[in-house]
Amino acid sequence: MATENALKIAKRVIEETGYLDLPYRKILWDSLGGENYGKTGKIEKITEGLKRRFRLSELCVNKIIHIWEFNTNNDPRLQKIMELANSYLDGKVSSDVLNNELEKFNSFESKLIDNVFDIYPFVARAVSGVIGVALYDEAIFQVTEDDSKDDWLDHEVFDVAWMVCAIYSYSDTGLLFQDYDDKKRKEFWNWYVDEAIPSVLNS
Repeated sequence: MATENALKIAKRVIEETGYLDLPYRKILWDSLGGENYGKTGKIEKITEGLKRRFRLSELCVNKIIHIWEFNTNNDPRLQKIMELANSYLDGKVSSDVLNNELEKFNSFESKLIDNVFDIYPFVARAVSGVIGVALYDEAIFQVTEDDSKDDWLDHEVFDVAWMVCAIYSYSDTGLLFQDYDDKKRKEFWNWYVDEAIPSVLNS
């Protein structure tokens, strides 16, 4: 469980830097129940820790889903695949079914990013990350060292919170993933620690 001490450390870091770097996010994810994958990198069983991390990533995406809805006239594909992921975690569909749908969704969002010069396709990419959490847990646990910083990440290797923060705090006078509204970025990470983490712990 996320300890009061871990949350206090996260709050102090945000107050000092305006940001919550990857090593501190990992501490919070781990405290939600520990990572959940075997030597193959695949989920061995669906645990409460996994469900909490999935719910946390889902809450993050919900902070920016309006950007997608506004720009696509409420295209339902993002909601549908997140509903399918919830069904998988509830034991109603198999991982093969969800993985097949994720492959199709990844092809859709990749083409969208390649052909649409706008921010909203990256909301779909963040949703791909949410589904990845359901299937593989926070894969970033496996592919980064304990002290890896966020400058190791990009829009192809990321955790959902990082991606959502980049979109949420995007400065339309700069470049996505490079230029940020510092006030919005700090606002997001305060929400993450003050509201999102407690919410998944209490659900």
